[in-house]
Parts: sequence; structure tokens; C-alpha cells
Amino acid sequence: MLPKRILSLIPISFLLMSSWACQLGARQPDVVVVTPALPTADATAQAAPLFLEISQYVGFVDSFGQLRIAGMLSNPTDVAVSNILLEIEIFDGNNVSLYKGNATSGLRTLAPKETAPFVAVINQELVGASRYEARVINASPADTLQRPSVSADHVLMSVDERGTIHIAGELINNSPNPVQVDSVAAAVYQPDNSLLTSGGAQVVTNYIEPGKSGPFRISINAPAQLPEGFTSQVFIDARFAQALNPAPLSLKPLYYYIDGLNQMHVVGEVTNEGTNPLAVRLMGTFYNAENNVLDATYTDLPFINLAPGETLPYDLSAWQALNTSATLRSVAQSYTVRINEFYSQPSNTPLAVLSTNGNSNTFETTQGVFSGQVVNTSPAPVDNISVLIGFRSKTNGQVIAMGSTTLSGRIAPNESVPYIVRVPIPTPFDTGSAEYFVIAKGSVSP
Repeated sequence: MLPKRILSLIPISFLLMSSWACQLGARQPDVVVVTPALPTADATAQAAPLFLEISQYVGFVDSFGQLRIAGMLSNPTDVAVSNILLEIEIFDGNNVSLYKGNATSGLRTLAPKETAPFVAVINQELVGASRYEARVINASPADTLQRPSVSADHVLMSVDERGTIHIAGELINNSPNPVQVDSVAAAVYQPDNSLLTSGGAQVVTNYIEPGKSGPFRISINAPAQLPEGFTSQVFIDARFAQALNPAPLSLKPLYYYIDGLNQMHVVGEVTNEGTNPLAVRLMGTFYNAENNVLDATYTDLPFINLAPGETLPYDLSAWQALNTSATLRSVAQSYTVRINEFYSQPSNTPLAVLSTNGNSNTFETTQGVFSGQVVNTSPAPVDNISVLIGFRSKTNGQVIAMGSTTLSGRIAPNESVPYIVRVPIPTPFDTGSAEYFVIAKGSVSP
């Protein structure tokens, strides 16, 4: 019998311990770059390949001081279109070109009559910028595309202390067949329905069985001043897919904590119950009391694959909305960890187990710092070396924290290279309550 794919909702109140309580103060904005001039949209859009239409131009300086050009792209034809590339050009008052760069559609493929947002980020100061143009410079006919019924539910839009808009939710496969989700994007609108900003998803569930769901999260930089009453719309690029064999992976009990920098961590262990090495990608989701999605993230294991029968720890820590909003952290009620079946597939890259020596560690307020030498004790050269440090509770044997690093370069047999691994820890943290372990591996090099 295969292991369960999705863990049941885990109440945070059940997992929290009084020793983890910490004051969650507001984060200060990151360093702001020089604010560029804000041009206006050109009145006429150039003709687009395959008659794609561009509308709702908007240019703005976001809360980090970067110029962004956003818009909406429509496919009025009866042909699906992919490989879409747009060009953004900015001019001064004398019609001299100051900047030319590319942008892509928020959806990889546009079915007939579909619309999708696009956005371009200009990471340079443009003195005298006056107007801009957006044009489609490439688009290719795609194979016949029949859209499955995939909807977004339990969607929550939030704004963090830095002014970034986060849109998170669950994608639900309402069709009778499996689906593959290639991309997800969102547009944010002013109260008068004009475009405010847009962006693509950083976290997407790529494969969903019939009747099942998976999380997504879109983080979008917005204008420094946000109006009251703005709304959002989610766009989904999905297609029917062949059924995947569930990866024979099992997940062990989870541990949740907030580190000294107010960053959230969900740690646990994953075991390969099969007979082949597997690449592993895990997805995490936090919910509020109404089961709306607060945030979603994913992680890959530090090593390229997980050997048959092997167990390794993981740490879901790349949260965006939760790591930048004390308000959202305060309403988090439950979370799940699930396997991303699309990426958790057989991987035949040979790995060599390496040894370490000269290991030492020091503890700071927010982290443990571990250092030493990785020694290639295998008979072949290795590269892409990863070192993992884990903490295991002396009370129940559960993994309660981990960190890792990847070292570049190739080392021959019997050679060594130094490593440093920083492990985020709960605050306060009793170093006598846990013991640490070290795992080092490298890809066998020809």
C-alpha cells in the first residue's frame, strides 16, 4: 500500500511550545534603489504576431523603487499561442530610446480568446524617461489545447510590511482526468477595474489528480501607494496530462518553529520506500481559521536524489507572505506538507557518500554555525558537493532544525574542501536538548 500523499491539517496550537514564543516586530523595508522617472504609455500599440492584442498599459515605481511596466495580453484568434515574448522600449521627450528589454506572458500558453497579464522590471535609472511602448515580438502557434476545468479556491490576498502583494490559494482539478499546471499568474486592479500591477506565480502545484487540489502563491511588487479596495484575478494555464505513478515517499512527523529572525520553518523527514533513487520536491501550505491559504512554498532536498530506503530531513522555510508579515503569522492556524509528484521522479545521477573531519560549531542568537572539512573518501572524483547539518531531539528523536550548503568545484579522491553550514534555530534554544548529525554527498564525476 502506497503512503498517503497529503498529511492532514496540523493545528499549530498543538505543535507550539512556550519556549518558541517570541516578539514579532514589524520588518523594516529593504534598501531602496534610486527612483527612476515614470514614463507614460504610448497611445498606440504596434501590431502583434498572430494578432495578439496588448491593452491596459500601466507604468509605476514599486515600493522598492524599481520601475515596472505591466499590461494585459489577449489572444482574439482561434489558435492557441505559446513562446510569447514582448519587448518594452522606453523613450525620452525627444523620442530617443533609453531602454529596450523583454517581458514574457504570465501564462506560457494562451488558448483562443484567453487573456493573461505581463510585467517587465527595469533595474536601472532612466534620466528623462517620458513614454514607453510594449510590443509582441514573438509568438508561435501551439498544439490544439483543450482546457480542463481547474479553479482557484481558498484564495487570500494580503499585503506585507514591505508593500508586496501576496495572492495564495488552492488549485482544484474539477475535471475527470489528471491535469498538468504549466503556469499561474494574477492581475491586480484598481477600484475602477483599471490595471494596478501583475505577476506570475513563484509556487505552483504542477500535477493534480481528479478531484484533488494543490497550493499556489503569487508575490507581486506593487506601487508604493496602494489604493483602498483593490481586487485581483487569477489566470491558470493547465492542460490534461497522463497519470503519474505516485512517488513511493513517506513523510515523518513535522516540527514547526519561528527562528530568531522571524522566519518560519516546517521541518521533518522523508523516506524513499521504493527501489529506485528519487528526486524529491515537497510543498508546504499555511492556512488561517477559515482554511484560506496564507502562504505556500516548496523545497528540494539538498542532494540530487534520495536512495532506496534512505531517510533525509527537509526544511520548508522560503515562505514569502508569512516571513514578511507579523499579522499573517499571528493568524496561522494549520499547515500541510505534500509531495510534488511532477518533480518527485526517478533520478539516476550517481552520488558518493563523503566523510567530514575537523568539525566544530558555535552558537549565535539566531543560528548555529558549523564548519569543517569534507573529504572525498570515494574512489572517483566528485563535484556538486552538499553538506547537511541536522538537529535531532534527545527526547523523541525528531528532527527539529537543519541547514545545508552546496560547494562548487571538483575534488579528487582523498582530497578535501572546507565547508560552513549555518542552521537557523528557535529562540531561545537549549543546545543541550539536541544532538547534531552531518551528511555529505557529491555527484560522481567522470
